[in-house]
Amino acid sequence: MLNCKEPAQRATISAAVAPLPSITALGMAFALPMARDRLRVGLSDDGRGFEVTVEGFQGNLGSTDGRSRWLKQELGAKDFLTVDEVLDGETLKKASRARRLIVVVGREFDRHDGELELTGADDHLDRYVQAIRRLRDSGYHRVVVSTDHGFFHWDPETHEITERPGGELLWASRRAMVGRALSHPHAIQLDVPRSDLQVMVPRGMGAFKTHGGLDFFHGGATLQELVIPVVVATWPAKARKVKVVLKPVGQIASLSPRVQVQAGVTGQTTFFGDSNLLSRQALVKVKEPGSGKVVFRHPEPVAVEPDGAAVTIQLEVVKPAPDLPYNTQLDVLVLDADDEEILAREEVTLKVEINDW
Repeated sequence: MLNCKEPAQRATISAAVAPLPSITALGMAFALPMARDRLRVGLSDDGRGFEVTVEGFQGNLGSTDGRSRWLKQELGAKDFLTVDEVLDGETLKKASRARRLIVVVGREFDRHDGELELTGADDHLDRYVQAIRRLRDSGYHRVVVSTDHGFFHWDPETHEITERPGGELLWASRRAMVGRALSHPHAIQLDVPRSDLQVMVPRGMGAFKTHGGLDFFHGGATLQELVIPVVVATWPAKARKVKVVLKPVGQIASLSPRVQVQAGVTGQTTFFGDSNLLSRQALVKVKEPGSGKVVFRHPEPVAVEPDGAAVTIQLEVVKPAPDLPYNTQLDVLVLDADDEEILAREEVTLKVEINDW
């Protein structure tokens, strides 16, 4: 999605491995930019969670507060934002010499209490892409996207639910149990990295018998839980969005009018194009000049490519349809989909009557 319609590849993807058990407290700590052999993993005094420590820092990297303090102390991170704060247009500050690193956390998929938010992925991915473009436009030319662990949905059969391991059991979940001298006839025994603890996970996609629902799993050792994507997106420091022009419309004589947008002239061009130019996501709306009410629109943004061909956009009348007489004057607006900046405007005449019929 980040590379779509770009004149050069902006984003690459690689794989990382989450620690066992693949849970937030460990995964977020291991995702910090440091060598994992510096970390030390242990259980908290109450046995309910994990503590991750590193030499030279007083705090638990398994907690949000600990990770934030480490990033401030070691890397000079200035701001810690949510995806909503990046998108609201007010909280995000421009990059500068003093503000080179910020941290953005998204909790849209996992509530971080062992349950999954019951929503689809498409809307979240669209928001993430929009947030990354907003970061790019604010001067952050390198964005690294990762996650702390994976998960999967499963409704296990009765025979796939197995008894707990024997031994000194210190921490338990449906997909992983941690302790010392653990034993089980079928489960797989592995080491918790950077600790003296053992972890046992059921084979396949089974579950240990414990409390809680059985439709959302993380903590175990399947590929879904362990292998996580890392996306690195980089743009030139002098990158700029392509200009957008609206081809003359003149009048609207249909309830499904079509307009065309195209990349504008940006100065000297070459046969090979300009890799510093960024494609732009554009929205087209037709409004009443006085009230500002939308009359026609296209529901989704369209990509305008540098040096690309004209894009034809078929608009739809909004519902419920407004009552507008013949010869009404309207404004056709082309907007940046990320921040609603007006890119092009034309005053047109409505040559069809709009009413409930």
